Amino acid sequence: MGFKSLDKSDKTFEVEKQHLLNTDGFSSEYCILDFKTVTPYYFNCRVCQDSSINIDHINANSFNPEKIKIELESIIELGGTGTICKIIKCDNCDTHYFVGIGYIEPNNGRDVLLLHTIIELKEKKLPTTKPKPR
Repeated sequence: MGFKSLDKSDKTFEVEKQHLLNTDGFSSEYCILDFKTVTPYYFNCRVCQDSSINIDHINANSFNPEKIKIELESIIELGGTGTICKIIKCDNCDTHYFVGIGYIEPNNGRDVLLLHTIIELKEKKLPTTKPKPR
């Protein structure tokens, strides 16, 4: 079992738990793209421990609240989204994770993408309205 990278989700999410926040900045541990060198970050599902993924920048885009329904303020409180982001879903236990990826361009002109955050999400229970009795 593995993970799926989702372009968008119809579910509305809220933060469950933050599993990673890169406070080191430029670090080889979190560098997933340095010019032409791709080094994905190995990640195990924290819920089932049964699935893993090599996190890279493929299918990541700028944050779009139409595609990723989550209160942006809750992500900002945990350190922000990064320049680009995506949602990944564990195929085994259906847990969703928000992956934030940051971008820097050192003085030598190369593009560098750094893993910024991994946040476990849970589906937000939306209030239901009961029909009024007649």
